[in-house]
Amino acid sequence: MALPTDEGLRLGKDDPCPIITLMREGGSRRALNRAGLPFRSNLMLVASFNRLTTHDRSTLRFGRPAQIILGVITGALLSAGYALHPQWWAPWLAPVPLLLAASGSRRSARLAGGVAGAIAVTSLLPYYLDLIGWPMTLLVVLLRVGSWIFATSLADAATRRLPLAVALLVLPGTVAAIELLTLVVSPHGAAGSLAYSQMEAIGVVQVAALGGVPAVVFLILLPGSLAGLWLTRNWRHSDRLAALALVGLLALAATLFSIFRLNAKPSGSTIPVTLIATNHFDGIPQGGKGSGPSTSRPSSPPLPAGDSLCCRRS
Repeated sequence: MALPTDEGLRLGKDDPCPIITLMREGGSRRALNRAGLPFRSNLMLVASFNRLTTHDRSTLRFGRPAQIILGVITGALLSAGYALHPQWWAPWLAPVPLLLAASGSRRSARLAGGVAGAIAVTSLLPYYLDLIGWPMTLLVVLLRVGSWIFATSLADAATRRLPLAVALLVLPGTVAAIELLTLVVSPHGAAGSLAYSQMEAIGVVQVAALGGVPAVVFLILLPGSLAGLWLTRNWRHSDRLAALALVGLLALAATLFSIFRLNAKPSGSTIPVTLIATNHFDGIPQGGKGSGPSTSRPSSPPLPAGDSLCCRRS
């Protein structure tokens, strides 16, 4: 590359905005000479502007219709996990179409997260409307949609900047952090948590002894986050191996902890406890339009003292 000429230096002084000239002309040598910049900065500026104007072709991209469809699929899977009678397998798969739809741009991430969050809350709408009324239900819907937009956008940003082994932790970690915040500020505690979808999976819910509901949610979304990010970009072989090793190590640790906890003998004295659940809520009329408590008969005979009664949400 030749040194800038005197004529080039004079042109640079007359140029009102040399940086705009550089960006418009793609950081070429002629543009650098016109800007009157010293030779030492030429190579660095050319590399910088080429990096800014070059798109990452290794990222998998979808059109708007495909992104919406993938968002709807994600929302349906999450809705099956949030439901009163949840499907345990659904939330494990949800991150895969979500991260595929979010790949490529910030707008894609916001669109995918918004569609998924809006569909996810539909399974609980009748329950929320009967329990807390439409104003609070609307607030719950907006918070749920906003949380998934935030989590998806953060995961997409991490995908473009961080190695695979770190980026795959962002989506489950963000959703788990939102669950923890809900536990702190909500008077209803963990009500509506995705962790309730795993109540039949005794081995999975054992991690709640370590981190409560957020730990269960993190474990649910971790494999799907790996699979989704694995498919979105052409990662280096070393990145893929590191990510597989990390997820495998976490899965092994959770499995060993669950086995140890389930086979451990009770320590100290135990107290027999009987749990009786009811659908009666203070201040909410039961049994139709009447204001008295529900008089429906129990579906099963009472259990003797010392036994446990496990009830699902109703």
